[in-house]
Amino acid sequence: MPVRSALRVEETAEGVAQFIDALRDLNRTSHRFSRRQVHVGIEDGSRLLVAELRRLRQPVVVIPPAVTARHRGRFAPAISKADRTDAALIANILRGAPGRFRRMPDTTDSASALAVLARSQQDAARR
Repeated sequence: MPVRSALRVEETAEGVAQFIDALRDLNRTSHRFSRRQVHVGIEDGSRLLVAELRRLRQPVVVIPPAVTARHRGRFAPAISKADRTDAALIANILRGAPGRFRRMPDTTDSASALAVLARSQQDAARR
């Protein structure tokens, strides 16, 4: 039976630490369990949160927003967008199609830092 938990974290170092701790708390009694066995599903793979999770070697799977929108009507009677329902929807998509979406590949720290800097510059230029 899957463990269900609700957690909202900020996109900060403290938020990432809180998220990693929540993954570790899923099964503290098993010596075989590792937080790295849990794939994190997210719609936007360019966020700073994703960069930090990847730096910590947490498996991240990007689910395109179009796929999420297509599945939204299947799991909820009303087609509405909310963070909590989208989180459950992404989890259902990952569980329902285990081999369909691949985790983001591992990169070097310097490549990840360059990607974060490029994203920050792009965001600053839009303002």
